[in-house]
Amino acid sequence: MSCTILQITVHITYFSHNHCTTSMSKPAKQQLRKLIAQRVADVSKDSIQKQSLATTAALRTLNEYKSAQNIAFYMNMDSGELETMDMIRNAFEDKKRVFLPRIEKLADTADKIHPCQKSELRMLEIVDFKDVQNLQPRGPYKLKEPTKDAKDVLESGGLGLIVLPGVAMTPQCARLGHGVGFYDAYIHKHEKLLGVPKLVGVCLREQLVDELPLEEHDRLLDVVVSGASVYRKVE
Repeated sequence: MSCTILQITVHITYFSHNHCTTSMSKPAKQQLRKLIAQRVADVSKDSIQKQSLATTAALRTLNEYKSAQNIAFYMNMDSGELETMDMIRNAFEDKKRVFLPRIEKLADTADKIHPCQKSELRMLEIVDFKDVQNLQPRGPYKLKEPTKDAKDVLESGGLGLIVLPGVAMTPQCARLGHGVGFYDAYIHKHEKLLGVPKLVGVCLREQLVDELPLEEHDRLLDVVVSGASVYRKVE
């Protein structure tokens, strides 16, 4: 099934190679998040499952996936988000090392990409798929997370690939997150310590839009995958 890309009129900031060329206002992002949330709320569970299976199959064919040894995935929310369990299962079958996010309080002395940032992501290793299945929800977002004593990828050579969620994405590989900035901050930290891993965004076709309002700290993804459709950043 071909992707229907949502057209929304908002105040846009255009990016070229991650450099901001015009300014924008945060209300544009907030408006778009509401519109996408309304659209995704109408997507059936069956459609999400079918789109997730197609996206999982497409992800497995990417060179970025094949060449990466350490891969970070997200644990999807119970509704309104592309499912990742089959992606994670595949990664274990493909002998990858799997890392999942855990939200922890940020130290006062830590480098912050957002002035109001109070928490941060850590990418922690899960060594067996059964351990993924047994994870329990925790924290303010009630997401399934690894235990805090699991091995941090920053102590394991860093990530080769991050599979990212988002509220919306574009065929030009722009991404709109939930507005908390966890992934922006994590990628910034990883870049300073170990370089930037490949970034692959995955989303439902209902989350694809023509354009996105972006800010200076936003960066383009390398690839966006939605169902069988694969979009690559233009260098």
